[in-house]
Amino acid sequence: MSLEISNSGLQHLLELTTRKQFVNGKGQPQVIACVLRSNEGRITTTSLVRDGKTSLSRFSCDSEGDALIPIPDIERLIGVLKAHGPEVTLEHLTEGIGKLRVKSGRKQTTLIAEGEGLAFPHSPDTISQWEEKSISRANQIVEKGYQMANGEVREPFFQYHFEDAGELSSALKCDNINSQRLNRYHFKLLDGVFTVKVGEELKGATEIEFDAVGVGNDNFEASFEGGLENVLSEYNGRPVTLQYLDFRPEGQGIRVIVRLPDDDWVFQAGVL
Repeated sequence: MSLEISNSGLQHLLELTTRKQFVNGKGQPQVIACVLRSNEGRITTTSLVRDGKTSLSRFSCDSEGDALIPIPDIERLIGVLKAHGPEVTLEHLTEGIGKLRVKSGRKQTTLIAEGEGLAFPHSPDTISQWEEKSISRANQIVEKGYQMANGEVREPFFQYHFEDAGELSSALKCDNINSQRLNRYHFKLLDGVFTVKVGEELKGATEIEFDAVGVGNDNFEASFEGGLENVLSEYNGRPVTLQYLDFRPEGQGIRVIVRLPDDDWVFQAGVL
Protein backbone atom coordinates (compact mmCIF):
# COMPACT_ATOMS: atom_id res chain seq x y z
CA MET A 1 0.00 0.00 0.00
CA SER A 2 1.29 3.44 -0.86
CA LEU A 3 0.22 7.01 -0.32
CA GLU A 4 1.17 10.25 -2.07
CA ILE A 5 0.74 13.33 0.05
CA SER A 6 1.97 16.85 0.74
CA ASN A 7 4.75 16.77 3.32
CA SER A 8 3.44 19.86 5.11
CA GLY A 9 -0.13 18.50 5.02
CA LEU A 10 0.97 15.21 6.56
CA GLN A 11 3.02 16.93 9.25
CA HIS A 12 0.03 19.13 10.07
CA LEU A 13 -2.22 16.06 10.32
CA LEU A 14 0.23 14.26 12.59
CA GLU A 15 0.73 17.30 14.84
CA LEU A 16 -3.04 17.57 15.29
CA THR A 17 -3.33 13.85 15.97
CA THR A 18 -0.87 13.97 18.89
CA ARG A 19 -3.28 16.34 20.70
CA LYS A 20 -0.53 18.03 22.73
CA GLN A 21 -1.56 19.52 26.06
CA PHE A 22 0.19 20.95 29.09
CA VAL A 23 0.23 18.96 32.33
CA ASN A 24 1.87 20.69 35.28
CA GLY A 25 3.34 23.19 32.82
CA LYS A 26 4.97 20.53 30.63
CA GLY A 27 3.95 19.65 27.07
CA GLN A 28 2.64 16.12 26.68
CA PRO A 29 1.19 14.30 23.65
CA GLN A 30 -2.13 12.57 24.34
CA VAL A 31 -1.67 10.25 21.34
CA ILE A 32 1.70 8.74 20.40
CA ALA A 33 0.72 6.19 17.74
CA CYS A 34 -2.00 6.11 15.08
CA VAL A 35 -3.14 4.56 11.82
CA LEU A 36 -3.26 6.49 8.54
CA ARG A 37 -6.41 5.31 6.74
CA SER A 38 -7.47 6.40 3.25
CA ASN A 39 -11.06 7.58 2.88
CA GLU A 40 -12.45 9.06 -0.38
CA GLY A 41 -9.37 11.02 -1.42
CA ARG A 42 -8.41 11.95 2.12
CA ILE A 43 -6.24 10.33 4.73
CA THR A 44 -7.69 10.22 8.25
CA THR A 45 -6.60 9.48 11.79
CA THR A 46 -9.15 8.51 14.43
CA SER A 47 -7.78 8.40 17.95
CA LEU A 48 -8.87 8.04 21.52
CA VAL A 49 -6.46 9.73 23.91
CA ARG A 50 -4.36 7.60 26.23
CA ASP A 51 -6.97 7.21 29.00
CA GLY A 52 -9.45 5.85 26.43
CA LYS A 53 -12.29 7.94 27.87
CA THR A 54 -11.98 11.71 28.00
CA SER A 55 -11.44 12.59 24.35
CA LEU A 56 -11.73 11.28 20.81
CA SER A 57 -10.71 13.04 17.60
CA ARG A 58 -10.88 12.67 13.85
CA PHE A 59 -8.50 14.64 11.62
CA SER A 60 -7.83 14.40 7.89
CA CYS A 61 -6.02 15.88 4.89
CA ASP A 62 -5.96 15.45 1.10
CA SER A 63 -4.05 12.49 -0.32
CA GLU A 64 -3.78 10.13 -3.28
CA GLY A 65 -3.54 6.38 -3.06
CA ASP A 66 -4.87 3.54 -0.96
CA ALA A 67 -3.40 3.24 2.51
CA LEU A 68 -3.78 1.60 5.89
CA ILE A 69 -0.49 2.46 7.55
CA PRO A 70 0.31 2.02 11.26
CA ILE A 71 2.47 4.77 12.75
CA PRO A 72 4.07 3.49 16.01
CA ASP A 73 5.75 6.79 16.88
CA ILE A 74 4.19 9.97 15.47
CA GLU A 75 6.99 12.24 16.67
CA ARG A 76 9.60 10.00 15.05
CA LEU A 77 7.82 10.14 11.68
CA ILE A 78 7.55 13.94 11.92
CA GLY A 79 11.31 14.01 12.47
CA VAL A 80 11.82 11.99 9.28
CA LEU A 81 9.44 14.18 7.25
CA LYS A 82 11.40 17.31 8.18
CA ALA A 83 14.33 15.92 6.18
CA HIS A 84 12.25 15.31 3.04
CA GLY A 85 10.93 17.38 0.15
CA PRO A 86 7.53 19.06 -0.31
CA GLU A 87 5.84 15.95 -1.74
CA VAL A 88 6.33 12.50 -0.20
CA THR A 89 5.30 8.93 -0.93
CA LEU A 90 4.63 6.60 1.99
CA GLU A 91 4.81 2.86 1.38
CA HIS A 92 3.95 0.22 3.98
CA LEU A 93 6.05 -2.94 3.61
CA THR A 94 4.39 -5.92 5.28
CA GLU A 95 6.76 -8.80 4.53
CA GLY A 96 8.55 -9.91 7.69
CA ILE A 97 8.84 -7.04 10.14
CA GLY A 98 6.49 -4.26 9.03
CA LYS A 99 8.24 -1.16 7.77
CA LEU A 100 7.34 2.31 6.52
CA ARG A 101 9.30 3.75 3.61
CA VAL A 102 9.21 7.52 3.09
CA LYS A 103 10.36 8.77 -0.33
CA SER A 104 10.88 12.21 -1.86
CA GLY A 105 12.97 12.76 -4.98
CA ARG A 106 16.05 10.54 -4.72
CA LYS A 107 15.82 10.27 -0.94
CA GLN A 108 14.16 7.49 1.04
CA THR A 109 13.99 6.71 4.74
CA THR A 110 12.78 3.46 6.31
CA LEU A 111 11.18 3.03 9.75
CA ILE A 112 9.83 -0.04 11.54
CA ALA A 113 6.02 0.20 11.47
CA GLU A 114 3.90 -2.68 12.74
CA GLY A 115 0.25 -2.53 13.67
CA GLU A 116 0.94 -5.09 16.40
CA GLY A 117 3.09 -2.59 18.30
CA LEU A 118 1.56 -1.13 21.46
CA ALA A 119 -0.63 1.96 21.19
CA PHE A 120 0.99 3.34 24.36
CA PRO A 121 3.77 2.10 26.62
CA HIS A 122 2.41 -0.54 29.02
CA SER A 123 -0.89 -0.58 27.07
CA PRO A 124 -2.67 -3.95 26.62
CA ASP A 125 -3.93 -2.79 23.20
CA THR A 126 -1.97 -2.83 19.96
CA ILE A 127 -2.05 0.13 17.56
CA SER A 128 -4.55 -1.71 15.34
CA GLN A 129 -6.80 -2.64 18.27
CA TRP A 130 -6.73 0.92 19.60
CA GLU A 131 -7.74 2.30 16.21
CA GLU A 132 -10.60 -0.24 15.96
CA LYS A 133 -11.82 0.87 19.38
CA SER A 134 -11.48 4.53 18.35
CA ILE A 135 -13.44 4.03 15.11
CA SER A 136 -16.19 2.16 16.97
CA ARG A 137 -16.59 5.15 19.29
CA ALA A 138 -16.30 7.61 16.41
CA ASN A 139 -19.30 6.00 14.69
CA GLN A 140 -21.41 7.41 17.53
CA ILE A 141 -20.58 10.98 16.45
CA VAL A 142 -23.35 11.72 13.95
CA GLU A 143 -24.56 14.84 12.16
CA LYS A 144 -27.14 15.72 14.82
CA GLY A 145 -25.02 14.89 17.88
CA TYR A 146 -24.08 11.67 19.70
CA GLN A 147 -25.82 8.34 19.11
CA MET A 148 -26.40 6.48 22.35
CA ALA A 149 -26.18 2.69 22.69
CA ASN A 150 -30.00 2.45 22.53
CA GLY A 151 -30.08 4.29 19.19
CA GLU A 152 -31.24 7.61 20.66
CA VAL A 153 -29.37 10.67 19.38
CA ARG A 154 -28.33 13.09 22.13
CA GLU A 155 -28.59 16.49 20.43
CA PRO A 156 -26.79 19.66 21.56
CA PHE A 157 -28.64 21.79 24.12
CA PHE A 158 -26.40 24.74 23.16
CA GLN A 159 -24.43 25.49 20.02
CA TYR A 160 -22.08 28.34 19.18
CA HIS A 161 -20.52 29.06 15.79
CA PHE A 162 -17.32 30.99 15.12
CA GLU A 163 -16.67 32.19 11.57
CA ASP A 164 -12.99 32.33 12.50
CA ALA A 165 -11.58 29.75 14.92
CA GLY A 166 -8.89 32.32 15.69
CA GLU A 167 -11.35 34.18 17.94
CA LEU A 168 -11.75 31.14 20.16
CA SER A 169 -8.09 30.12 19.88
CA SER A 170 -7.00 33.60 20.99
CA ALA A 171 -9.33 33.42 23.99
CA LEU A 172 -8.06 30.01 25.12
CA LYS A 173 -4.44 31.08 24.72
CA CYS A 174 -4.94 33.57 27.54
CA ASP A 175 -4.31 30.44 29.64
CA ASN A 176 -0.63 31.11 28.86
CA ILE A 177 -0.56 34.49 30.66
CA ASN A 178 2.47 34.47 32.99
CA SER A 179 3.24 30.95 31.74
CA GLN A 180 0.35 29.40 33.70
CA ARG A 181 -0.59 26.78 31.08
CA LEU A 182 -3.22 25.22 33.31
CA ASN A 183 -4.92 23.48 30.36
CA ARG A 184 -8.41 24.23 31.68
CA TYR A 185 -11.14 26.29 30.00
CA HIS A 186 -14.31 27.20 31.91
CA PHE A 187 -17.25 27.93 29.58
CA LYS A 188 -20.42 29.59 30.86
CA LEU A 189 -23.74 30.67 29.41
CA LEU A 190 -25.61 33.08 31.68
CA ASP A 191 -28.75 34.87 30.50
CA GLY A 192 -27.68 34.64 26.86
CA VAL A 193 -24.09 35.80 27.43
CA PHE A 194 -21.49 33.19 26.44
CA THR A 195 -18.03 33.43 28.03
CA VAL A 196 -14.88 31.42 28.65
CA LYS A 197 -12.56 31.90 31.62
CA VAL A 198 -8.95 30.71 31.83
CA GLY A 199 -6.12 31.09 34.34
CA GLU A 200 -6.09 31.70 38.07
CA GLU A 201 -6.17 35.04 39.87
CA LEU A 202 -2.73 34.55 41.44
CA LYS A 203 -1.14 35.05 38.00
CA GLY A 204 -4.12 36.41 36.11
CA ALA A 205 -7.59 34.97 35.49
CA THR A 206 -9.02 36.13 32.16
CA GLU A 207 -12.69 36.01 31.11
CA ILE A 208 -13.60 36.56 27.46
CA GLU A 209 -17.14 37.41 26.32
CA PHE A 210 -18.18 36.39 22.81
CA ASP A 211 -20.33 38.69 20.68
CA ALA A 212 -22.62 36.43 18.69
CA VAL A 213 -25.74 34.74 20.05
CA GLY A 214 -25.67 30.95 20.28
CA VAL A 215 -28.48 28.48 19.65
CA GLY A 216 -30.06 27.48 22.97
CA ASN A 217 -30.68 29.44 26.16
CA ASP A 218 -30.28 27.05 29.09
CA ASN A 219 -27.74 28.52 31.51
CA PHE A 220 -24.80 26.20 32.14
CA GLU A 221 -21.19 26.04 33.26
CA ALA A 222 -18.63 23.41 32.20
CA SER A 223 -14.85 23.08 32.28
CA PHE A 224 -12.76 21.26 29.70
CA GLU A 225 -9.14 20.25 29.30
CA GLY A 226 -7.40 18.33 26.50
CA GLY A 227 -5.19 20.96 24.88
CA LEU A 228 -8.03 22.47 22.84
CA GLU A 229 -6.09 25.70 22.34
CA ASN A 230 -3.39 23.79 20.44
CA VAL A 231 -5.94 22.19 18.11
CA LEU A 232 -7.85 25.39 17.41
CA SER A 233 -4.70 27.42 16.70
CA GLU A 234 -4.27 25.24 13.59
CA TYR A 235 -7.62 26.44 12.21
CA ASN A 236 -7.19 30.22 12.36
CA GLY A 237 -9.23 31.84 9.59
CA ARG A 238 -11.55 28.85 9.28
CA PRO A 239 -14.94 28.19 10.89
CA VAL A 240 -15.53 26.08 14.00
CA THR A 241 -18.69 25.18 15.91
CA LEU A 242 -19.03 24.13 19.54
CA GLN A 243 -21.90 21.75 20.34
CA TYR A 244 -22.59 21.08 24.03
CA LEU A 245 -24.27 17.81 25.01
CA ASP A 246 -25.88 17.04 28.37
CA PHE A 247 -24.74 13.73 29.87
CA ARG A 248 -25.62 14.74 33.43
CA PRO A 249 -28.51 12.22 33.59
CA GLU A 250 -25.84 9.51 33.17
CA GLY A 251 -23.58 11.14 35.77
CA GLN A 252 -21.06 12.09 33.04
CA GLY A 253 -21.41 15.87 33.10
CA ILE A 254 -21.39 18.04 29.98
CA ARG A 255 -19.46 17.11 26.85
CA VAL A 256 -18.61 19.11 23.74
CA ILE A 257 -18.17 18.28 20.08
CA VAL A 258 -15.79 20.73 18.42
CA ARG A 259 -16.88 20.65 14.76
CA LEU A 260 -13.98 21.50 12.46
CA PRO A 261 -13.73 21.97 8.66
CA ASP A 262 -13.70 18.92 6.35
CA ASP A 263 -16.00 16.95 8.70
CA ASP A 264 -13.22 16.67 11.29
CA TRP A 265 -13.99 17.02 14.97
CA VAL A 266 -12.90 16.62 18.59
CA PHE A 267 -15.20 15.05 21.19
CA GLN A 268 -14.20 16.15 24.69
CA ALA A 269 -15.58 15.15 28.08
CA GLY A 270 -15.98 17.87 30.67
CA VAL A 271 -14.13 17.91 33.98
CA LEU A 272 -16.32 16.30 36.64
